Amino acid sequence: MSVWHYVHVKKYWYELAHIVTNKDMQYLIQAHDVKRTSGVGFLYIELVQGVPPIFPHLIEKIPFVHSVLVFVSIKHLPIPHVDISDRFHFRKVESKTSKMFRCVAHYGYSDSIEEAKEFAASLVEGIQSYIEEGHFITNMQETEAETTSIVDSITRTHKAGSSTVYIEKALRPSETIDDTQPHISSYSAHSELQKGVVYILGETEIRAGPNSSIVKKIVVNYMYSFLRKNFRQGEKAFAIPRQQLLKVGM
Repeated sequence: MSVWHYVHVKKYWYELAHIVTNKDMQYLIQAHDVKRTSGVGFLYIELVQGVPPIFPHLIEKIPFVHSVLVFVSIKHLPIPHVDISDRFHFRKVESKTSKMFRCVAHYGYSDSIEEAKEFAASLVEGIQSYIEEGHFITNMQETEAETTSIVDSITRTHKAGSSTVYIEKALRPSETIDDTQPHISSYSAHSELQKGVVYILGETEIRAGPNSSIVKKIVVNYMYSFLRKNFRQGEKAFAIPRQQLLKVGM
């Protein structure tokens, strides 16, 4: 457990320090001429704020994303149960019309994660309600400021030697847009769900640096690698059908 926790914390710090900002997202999509394909894509991540570095890696290799793309983060809370109405929390990613969302799914320690089909239906239902109610980010600069603040906080906390991992802010309720602003309330996420769902998992290979000590190289390159390959299978934990699974290496 100590080996797993040590490397996992290092990986988490790295992802937090390399959050992809909205400005970077816009450049990434334009630079690679990203096309949209029908259906819904769920990209499982650990961050609850921002886009992890695995996404640019995915776009560089495959410049296609689904019509609806959701960055899904599953978090377990120290309470027995989380009501269904409070399970999903959404925010927009990149722009108001990109149809990219961040979603944090909360579960209590006695709750079990639904089967993939049921989970997808519930999540898309939540997205549709989110779209129809018009809860979009009205000030993209505010989101940029939040991301910068988080990264700064990470740096200060990391320098202070804290071993806390989940220090990110919870997604704050976004403001409701004005009727004069462009929106996509007429868009149906349900229709995209009927066209198919793909579940995307990141497979990050973690290696110790060339100047690391022999002990650290053994811990990271061999012990952690053995644990990850033999005991950490996300598709089973999330009940993902193998025929709908896409793994992205990094």
